[in-house]
Amino acid sequence: MIQKNVVKFKEDIDFNYISKFLDMDTYTSQFSGLWYEEKIFQSVMQIRSVHKHSKFKKIYSFLNKQFNKNKKKTDLDIFISWVSGTRSNTHVDPYDVFLIGAHGRTLYKTEDDEAILEKGDIIHIPKGVTHTAIGLDPRIVLSYALF
Repeated sequence: MIQKNVVKFKEDIDFNYISKFLDMDTYTSQFSGLWYEEKIFQSVMQIRSVHKHSKFKKIYSFLNKQFNKNKKKTDLDIFISWVSGTRSNTHVDPYDVFLIGAHGRTLYKTEDDEAILEKGDIIHIPKGVTHTAIGLDPRIVLSYALF
C-alpha cells in the first residue's frame, strides 16, 4: 500500500507555496467536511487539475512515467487540511488513486489496512476500495488519479 521516500521535491510544498500558487491563476476547488457548519478550518479543500500548471508539470510527468504504462486519462489534484484531526469523508473512488505526501502526516485507512503518509511517500488506493484520510498534522497531499 505505501512506498516510502519515493518523491523528492525540488521546492517545499507548504502553505506559503500553495498561497502563491493559487495567486497565479484561477482553479476549481471544493470543500468537504464541516465547512457547512462554519468550521472551514476543520474541512478538507480540494484544488482540481493542478497538473495543467507549469509548477506541477515535472511531478505529473514523473507520475505518468511511473504509473500510467497503458496511457490512460489522468489528472493531479491537491488536498489541503489546515488543522490536525481533519478527515475526509469515507468514500470509494471509481478509479485508481496515488496519493503523494507533500507536507505533514496523513493516516489513510482502507477496508484492510492503514498507513501514515509523509513527505515523499506514495500510497496507492485501488479503484473501488473504501478509504478515509485523517490529517495527523496540517497537511498537503497530491492526488494522482488514473481513470
